[in-house]
Amino acid sequence: VDVPLIHKFQAGYEQGVKDTDPKIKVVSQYLTQTAEEGGFSSPDKGKTAAEGQIEKKADVVYAAAGLSGQGVIEAAAANKVWAIGVDSDQYKQEALAKYKDYILTSATKDVASAVYNLSKSVEDGKPETGIVRGDLKSGEVGLSDSNPKFADDAELQAAIKSAKEKIISGEIKVKSS
Repeated sequence: VDVPLIHKFQAGYEQGVKDTDPKIKVVSQYLTQTAEEGGFSSPDKGKTAAEGQIEKKADVVYAAAGLSGQGVIEAAAANKVWAIGVDSDQYKQEALAKYKDYILTSATKDVASAVYNLSKSVEDGKPETGIVRGDLKSGEVGLSDSNPKFADDAELQAAIKSAKEKIISGEIKVKSS
């Protein structure tokens, strides 16, 4: 869906890809212009979009698309290319179990920790107010490592660890647009 939040996902992903290998071509596509058109809730739209990208030789598909991401993952598995999920560990999703061998990782947000931290701040008499953002340092966002092919790739894990440390230290500024 062509909205500012998804632009942030796109900017960060593209930055990471280009930092890894500037020669890689990233193809982006929005399923709809607005959420009301079903862009976050239509696995069929996700599947069709992913199939189109795979036909153009995409070897990894990354979907920041809510429920529509399930269709992206289905298409990735059918075509034996990697999928990267969003929000929760898609590898552990029961609805996606038959596709999990093609779910490389997921960009995750730990909503439970965020809710706990907010509740704790209230209980402690120092309620957090305003906008509170989770980040890599707090562990409230990250990458899942449930897929053994991802978790056991020492070179990949070393590169991720290095990038994570540089992001936390401020050496790498993650783009948001």
